[in-house]
Order: sequence, then C-alpha cells, then structure tokens
Amino acid sequence: MESLKSNPKRQAIQVLDGYSYQIWRSVLCWLKLKSEERLYLEGAEDIDLHQERVNKVETVQVKKTSRAITLNSKSVIEAINNFGEHQQNNPDVQITFRFLTTSKRGKEKSNLFNGICGLDLWDSCKESKTDCTILKNFLVS
Repeated sequence: MESLKSNPKRQAIQVLDGYSYQIWRSVLCWLKLKSEERLYLEGAEDIDLHQERVNKVETVQVKKTSRAITLNSKSVIEAINNFGEHQQNNPDVQITFRFLTTSKRGKEKSNLFNGICGLDLWDSCKESKTDCTILKNFLVS
C-alpha cells in the first residue's frame, strides 16, 4: 500500500528542521561558552548570552528559512521592534541583538533604498562614513 497523497504545507518537516537548527546553534554557543558567561535558552530571544560582570547581553533570534528576506520583511521588522522592546525593558543593560538566519538577502520591491539591498545598507551603516539618512527615515516610518 502506498502512502496517501498529502498537502506538504500541513507537514511538520520545516518546523522540525527549524527547531533542529536552533538546537544545534544553541549547542555551538554552549560549547564556546566562557567561564564568565551565562547562556539562557528561550529567554528574551532564542539564545541569550550574558556577560554579567560587564552587564552585556547578546540576544540571538534564530530562523531557518528558505525565502529571501529584506529589511522590509515582516520577520526583520519584528526583530527590530523586539530589540527596541528589550532596550526599553532593560535600560541599564548593553544589549546586542543578532538575527541569525539561513535566508538569502533580497532587494526591496519598492526600490526603497535606491537599488541597494536594505540589509546591506544596514550593515554599511556600521561604518562612520556611510550616510544612514535613508535608513533612519525608513526606521522612523
């Protein structure tokens, strides 16, 4: 007897693959853990790495997806908003937020950033010589 024809959208394979990816990333973080660090899973984000003596926390949101993402993607905007919420809730802690994904970067459909991939613009704004005005305007809106 053959298996039934089914709807792949109803199968949990992608969800389980995502959990597996998050677990392996957590194990890697645990293996690299320094004696002065504390690792929390499913704290503020999927992975939180605390450096308690210096009051720093790196939060990591882990996503295994196959779709390309842009700065205007729902998951990216949610991550930016989550970072802002963490900052508001913990004003005395220096927080670094990482959005770790297997997704490729795409360009915004609206040509919002003059042909530049929004996520590439975000990265380039780490350099002091980059004009970040267009990115700031996007984030405010």
